[in-house]
Parts: sequence; C-alpha cells; structure tokens
Amino acid sequence: NKPSDATVPTQDQFNQMVKQKKKEVAVEAALKANDYNAFVKATTPTQEEFAQRVSEYKTRTAIKSAIDAKDYTAFVKARKADTNKPSDATIPTQDQFNQMVEHTTAKTANN
Repeated sequence: NKPSDATVPTQDQFNQMVKQKKKEVAVEAALKANDYNAFVKATTPTQEEFAQRVSEYKTRTAIKSAIDAKDYTAFVKARKADTNKPSDATIPTQDQFNQMVEHTTAKTANN
C-alpha cells in the first residue's frame, strides 16, 4: 500500500529526518564510548541550525507580539515572513485571529 500524500514527507523534511538520525547515532556512540568531545561535537548546532532557531524565535516573538497587541496586520506580516511554515499553510482569517486573541487573553487572565 502506498501511503497518502499527507503522510509522505517532502525531500527537505526527509533530509532533516536523516540529519537528525545521524545526530542521534553520533550522540549514542559518544555516550557509549564515554567520549565527551564527540558528545559536544554531536550536540553542538551547526551555523545553519543556529540560524534556523534564531528565525523560529523571531517568528514566534513577532506572532506573540501581534496577538498581544491585537494587531492582525502585524500577525499576517509575521506569518508571511515565516520561512518555517509549510508551503501550503494558510494564514488565519481576521475572525480566526480574533479567536486566538480571545483564547490568549482568557488563558492569561486565568493564570
């Protein structure tokens, strides 16, 4: 049986999975050998991985700020600038955004 397209990863996603698996194998080998230097090497992010995490952080921060400010225009701008979202991702409507704002406001009020 061929899996549906919804479960088939893109080439980039597959490459990420392979890269992650190689990292896991390297960490396990370092632990097994009690090799701290190999462990550090296996767990230290590459420049590319660090840049990706910075990008994700900036996107989360921009989206959270837009929700906190109840600013749909800033929210749309942050979502469009998100390089980590799937290519088929849709941007929530104004009504959906308003629901997010309400949910976030209610959640904050309950804490």
